[in-house]
Amino acid sequence: YALILAVPCLQMLLFGYAVSLKLSRPIREIARAAKRMATGDLTHRLPSGGDDEIAALRAALNTMAENLSSKIHELSEGKQRLELILGAMGEGIMVLDRTGRIGLTNRSMLEILRSEEDLIGRSPQRVFRNEAFDRAVRKVLDIVKEAWLN
Repeated sequence: YALILAVPCLQMLLFGYAVSLKLSRPIREIARAAKRMATGDLTHRLPSGGDDEIAALRAALNTMAENLSSKIHELSEGKQRLELILGAMGEGIMVLDRTGRIGLTNRSMLEILRSEEDLIGRSPQRVFRNEAFDRAVRKVLDIVKEAWLN
């Protein structure tokens, strides 16, 4: 009698294990790919195929990676163009970020300041040590912040 009950139980366990493997392997593969993408590897693609939810998730991750890669490339090209334009200008240029720190300068600005050190991340007040200039920078930042809020 025990043998009659054991055989169906064993079959159910084996079936459950097979289903678990069929579902967990693709999910682990997707999780590994998502981790790679999160660390910046946007070249990795998941294999396509199938018509289930797993295949739809693979396709969505591949599309996301492609779109992110494209946007990063566009931003990189835009930054390079901006740096070339600023580098070619004879006037000293300094670009501030939202916090009022220096985000970008050109060679002419460094020559005007007679500086060889990188100014990125520093505050204009520390660089110029001029209270009137600092007030003007804060005023412009306030105007820009106000415009962004509206």
